[in-house]
Amino acid sequence: MKPLKPLFFLLAGLSITSLPALADSLDPEIIQACKDARDFQGCANSFKGVPATNTQSSSNSAEECNDEGWCVAKAGTDVFGLPKVVGWEYKSTDNGIHYGSPKLYKIRHKGSTNRYLARKYVQHYYKEATSGTSGYYKTVRSAERKCGYYPNGSYYCYTTDPKRVWVPGKPGKPGGSRVTQYTWVHDCKDNTYAYYYSGKLRGKWKKRDKVEACAGIEDLKRLSLKL
Repeated sequence: MKPLKPLFFLLAGLSITSLPALADSLDPEIIQACKDARDFQGCANSFKGVPATNTQSSSNSAEECNDEGWCVAKAGTDVFGLPKVVGWEYKSTDNGIHYGSPKLYKIRHKGSTNRYLARKYVQHYYKEATSGTSGYYKTVRSAERKCGYYPNGSYYCYTTDPKRVWVPGKPGKPGGSRVTQYTWVHDCKDNTYAYYYSGKLRGKWKKRDKVEACAGIEDLKRLSLKL
């Protein structure tokens, strides 16, 4: 997926002190991901899969889009029945809808604070149902035939029982809409980028063109992310 050009990232965000009381009961990762959204509660609900209370769709209210097909989300639900992350840029792809934060951040790494750019994303997608599996016994040691002589000279011969362990089956999982979050990271020195899921690198660092925002990285806010 091609990362966003910095078309909308200068949009103003909410400060953490202005968030509603809802933040007290949320996971810190959700708060961090949604604190810059224009609609904090709508963004938080998106992570939790809560249906939107405002069902206004983009067909009734035009959304601002750029030439690459990225649009700024307005209130409503998307094709997965999940609430849009209001104020974030989004685009539909083969593997779902990706919402990008309107702000870029810089990351501290090995003492450097002005090298890495980051943008937070939320992905909405559909997960196919999976069938359950039955449990079974697995033989970990086969039966053995043992023969020999006792101290008194008598002969013996017997067969040991095989050893089996029970391997439980796995329950099936229903299909449905899913939400995940990840972070796009760009190296302004090497002009490479990668994606991090739950703080862990997925895939490899790839080469790309220089990002214009690297020129103003000193003025960006720092994001707490370990590389």
